[in-house]
Amino acid sequence: MTDRRSTTQPLLVSDYLMQGAESALTAKALCAILDVSARDLTEQIERERRAGSPICASCGRTPGYFLAADRQELQEYCGSLRHRLDEVRKTLQACQQTLRNLPEEGANG
Repeated sequence: MTDRRSTTQPLLVSDYLMQGAESALTAKALCAILDVSARDLTEQIERERRAGSPICASCGRTPGYFLAADRQELQEYCGSLRHRLDEVRKTLQACQQTLRNLPEEGANG
């Protein structure tokens, strides 16, 4: 893969995305276009989101990444993030409970 860090202008994922969920591009396609790994793509998308870019993701009929076409699309994406956060919180709580139930290190059992 080409090292994009040596270029003067960083490539922005948002420059390659179109508006609307129906125009979503898959991660695989974006990786090929940008010549980056899936991990680098994910990190770049998170940087752009945190900088204010309305990059959304969809697992629906047209899976992939897209720019929110309007407030409603961005609100729907925020809702999906809240749902994922709730699910991750439940998993964390279950793992913490399991950890509390495990015997202490070095304890004979």
